[in-house]
Amino acid sequence: MRMRKRTRHALLALAAVSISGSAFAALTPMRLYYGSDRGDNFTAVSQQGFTDATAAGYRYVRVEGCVQDRPTLGTVPIRLYYNDARGDNFTASTPQDFQAAVDAGYGYVRIEGYVYTNSRPGTVPLWLFYSPQRGDNFSAATQQGIQDAVNSGYQAVRLQGYVYMSNYCS
Repeated sequence: MRMRKRTRHALLALAAVSISGSAFAALTPMRLYYGSDRGDNFTAVSQQGFTDATAAGYRYVRVEGCVQDRPTLGTVPIRLYYNDARGDNFTASTPQDFQAAVDAGYGYVRIEGYVYTNSRPGTVPLWLFYSPQRGDNFSAATQQGIQDAVNSGYQAVRLQGYVYMSNYCS
């Protein structure tokens, strides 16, 4: 009887961890790359994103924040879209972002990672900026990234979610 009770409790605990995903997710750097020939800021999280950025001649700038590599309780996917005519990579995490990407002719590429929908200890806001002059979307979470966006004439569009500060994974 005791063994069954312990087994049942262990299985319930494992199920709770599995549902939340927290035991299996890891923080991954959200790296900012810049392609000067395109005037494009590219935020990559996945290994494929890093590979694509360097293969296209983008230079590494900094880690903007840290995201979950798998879904966990309270997170949503951050999706990568690409517009060939603009030469622009666009990371999107809200329904408004997804619709804006489709409406502007962007094609879905992949899920790059997962961001929190609400603030948690150790997280900072991830902002979406847009430059009409460059036709470029730019996701920034660091003070330097936000300042670079503002100094370059980008306009704040919306809050995309929350990411862990860059020193949590870099």
